[in-house]
Amino acid sequence: MVNEDRTDTIAENRPASSQAFTFSLPTLFYLTTVYAISMHYGIGACALTTCVLLAWWAWHGPPPSAGRKNVRTLIATLAFFALVLAGLLPMTHSIRGQHSGHIYCLNDLRQLSLAILNYEYENKHLPPAFIADETGKPIHNWRVLILPYIEQANLYETYNFDEPWDGPNNIKLLNQIPSNFQCKHNLNSSRFTQDGTTTYKLVTGDGTAFVGAQTKSSADIADGTSNSLMIVEDFANPVPWTKPDDLTIDEVTEIFEGVNQRDRSPCCAHEIDSHFKRVLQGNSTTCFDGSTHSLGPSCEPEKIRWLCTIADGHRMSIDDLNCGPQIIHKPAAWAILASYVALLLLPCWIFRRRSVSTVHRPSTIDEFSIKCFSKR
Repeated sequence: MVNEDRTDTIAENRPASSQAFTFSLPTLFYLTTVYAISMHYGIGACALTTCVLLAWWAWHGPPPSAGRKNVRTLIATLAFFALVLAGLLPMTHSIRGQHSGHIYCLNDLRQLSLAILNYEYENKHLPPAFIADETGKPIHNWRVLILPYIEQANLYETYNFDEPWDGPNNIKLLNQIPSNFQCKHNLNSSRFTQDGTTTYKLVTGDGTAFVGAQTKSSADIADGTSNSLMIVEDFANPVPWTKPDDLTIDEVTEIFEGVNQRDRSPCCAHEIDSHFKRVLQGNSTTCFDGSTHSLGPSCEPEKIRWLCTIADGHRMSIDDLNCGPQIIHKPAAWAILASYVALLLLPCWIFRRRSVSTVHRPSTIDEFSIKCFSKR
């Protein structure tokens, strides 16, 4: 009996380093939850979470006598949680669908407008919307004519003006579309990722600067070059880039209403999604002064008509449209952030309760978890 009591006393006084290093189920649930929320904010938040948890453990966790092996195991476990969950970050960003590259699309559109103006400088007139054959049928479009002005002279020389845009030679050039004609950061880019399609179209028709095969110049734009639309992004209806197919004034007004014409549901061309808000960007457009804008997703049709025409007497600035990007706030995102901060501060509250209830520190993580999460 004496030997047995002595053995029990020795077992009770055994150093914490000899005990197994384990995580209880509540501790694993806590780690999974806090890392899952931190994953929402990126790899930096995962690293911050790891540093904070290690700091709490180093401050109030087991004493140095717990052994280096336990310390290494704890660090390795937290690192495992951080790395595995951080590996899911690309999926998270893909779901949110951020399109921060919208600025590059606006830059491409600016290059196209400058190419048209350079064409006018050399030829003393703007390029026609299309070139027609003897019967008046459109066979070539303005995109082909401005190729030398966007550093595509070789492609321009390859194009055969003796046959229509869909002739046996020209049809082979569809897959050689210049990057300036494609916006790869459009919300519906998956709808026109096929080779050779573009969403950039001229504003054409009576009263505009591009009336069929006729040619005009900037001097004809009486309403002002900064008040008249030149190119508009039609993301819902991409066309082959060499095809003579552009927009009428009625079609432009429908685009900037920001409403799907089939089911009248709201739509927009671009979306910038952040943690706390979504910014709905309308369709991109450019004016005859080379400036670029994102209009919509909801504009007054009558004012859009004024911007499409070049000499109707309505000298209205685009800034007067009052139909810029729409901002949608996310109240739930602040709740998620508050939960994340509360979870990071939870160990501090637990350690304070433990320090009041007992003067002895738990010798293992498993015992620490039981004290933290059980109701005993």
